[in-house]
Amino acid sequence: MIQRIQTLYLLLAAVACGLLFHTFFAMGKLADEAPVVLQAASGTTFDDGKFNIQDNLVITLLTAAAVLMAFITILLYNKRGLQAKMVSFFILIAVLINVLSLYIIFNDLQSVQQIIDVSFEIGAGAFLPAIALIGGFLALRGIRKDDKIVKSMDRLR
Repeated sequence: MIQRIQTLYLLLAAVACGLLFHTFFAMGKLADEAPVVLQAASGTTFDDGKFNIQDNLVITLLTAAAVLMAFITILLYNKRGLQAKMVSFFILIAVLINVLSLYIIFNDLQSVQQIIDVSFEIGAGAFLPAIALIGGFLALRGIRKDDKIVKSMDRLR
């Protein structure tokens, strides 16, 4: 199980998704007028100054599902067809996490910037879904390569 390269890629993807629970996507830069900025940001994801996955229930559930799916997929090393389908679904979830989080960040940032000029800086969490996505694609490539080798060995018998 661990000797297969796709297992390592899936483990990388699972760890990247798991780290999203401890990092943030973006952080609003609070100027000298911090109370005004916090008042302007109330009701948005930037009301605490940071946007992480705990600010949105859908992103939290998608991330938890992605981590769980990656670990379950690692255990399905004997069933390559099912493993490939689950990795494809994992990739879809990772894309949804990326798109949804970027949409929420920029939508809420625009609503805050209409009231007051505030900037934000990108956090490490913004890159973790992309790392998970790359790990998923590499794992899918490894699974397909393994399947191709097994099918070619079956022809020789």
